Amino acid sequence: MAADRVNDAADPATDPAIRELVEYNDPTRGRPIPPPRMTAAELRARAGGPAHSRRTSLIRWLAPAGALVATGLVVVAVQVTHQPVREEPAAAPAMLTGLLTDAEAAPAGARLRRLAGDVAALREPAPDGPNACIRTQQWPAKDHAADPGVVAVDEQLCWTPNHDGRRRITVLPPQPPGQLRAGGTGALNPADASIEPFTAGQISYLTDVPVGDEAIVAGQLTSYPPADHQPSTPLQAVADMNRYHILDPAQRAAILRVLANDPGISFRGIVTDRDGRTGAAYTADVTHDDGPVRDIAVIDEQTGRLLSYERVALLTPSADGRRSPTVLSYVLYLAEDWTDQLD
Repeated sequence: MAADRVNDAADPATDPAIRELVEYNDPTRGRPIPPPRMTAAELRARAGGPAHSRRTSLIRWLAPAGALVATGLVVVAVQVTHQPVREEPAAAPAMLTGLLTDAEAAPAGARLRRLAGDVAALREPAPDGPNACIRTQQWPAKDHAADPGVVAVDEQLCWTPNHDGRRRITVLPPQPPGQLRAGGTGALNPADASIEPFTAGQISYLTDVPVGDEAIVAGQLTSYPPADHQPSTPLQAVADMNRYHILDPAQRAAILRVLANDPGISFRGIVTDRDGRTGAAYTADVTHDDGPVRDIAVIDEQTGRLLSYERVALLTPSADGRRSPTVLSYVLYLAEDWTDQLD
């Protein structure tokens, strides 16, 4: 009841901060809860938006006053009035070339439909085993960074038909800022990895198997909302789906047809991704409170597979000190495989 009185009296702008302060000092805090569908590293890497930053700063300021709530004293939250500022990486990789000039963009629909038709006609070998493994490289990995530089994480996610399995996570050494080609995409030493087991249901995305029907897969893509609750594009949902599923030609073709129906997606030419692979670059722009962001997907023109996905802040230099275009994150899809057993 005391918490209710505090919330009723609080200004609407500070009410969320009060609520989180009370939750921070909840005596039931720390009891076991169902495991999340993402790891803490994923959530931290994707929750770098302005709303998360303001919320975290308030909790850090108010946490020492938590005992006051327990004794019934009134706590006053200080409202942050400054404008949100994007938390951009301090040492970002170089940007892929040819993806920022709008004059080079072309509508992507016709090209994606042709590719969907070619991919649907592909015949691929049957899986070698019932268990699936997907290897990716993700940047940034701020929670793992001990020194300044570009720090990425190599992740191999494997699961059984029962949707239990494990993650093999390898923290890669810092790379020089401004470097285009990603390091650590080759073979890694297993001794450098840490293993995170998970049980059925911990990664809920695995239960929603994509299908080869365009209308159904369009609905399935909506189940991949961004973790930071910021505006997103269909390319971001496709990137998430590819992290949790090995897609056959029919499924890939259906996804390409969904993307072809989106007028906000542009084709920007053939590029080389950060692993040295060649593919077609498709982009979509979205406006955040602190500026425009461009999503970039590089797709293999022969197989329709997603090679890489990244986000770029489209901020140009100006008198108010705003940053120039900056890479915010990337995911490289390095390997996928069906296997008889999980090592």
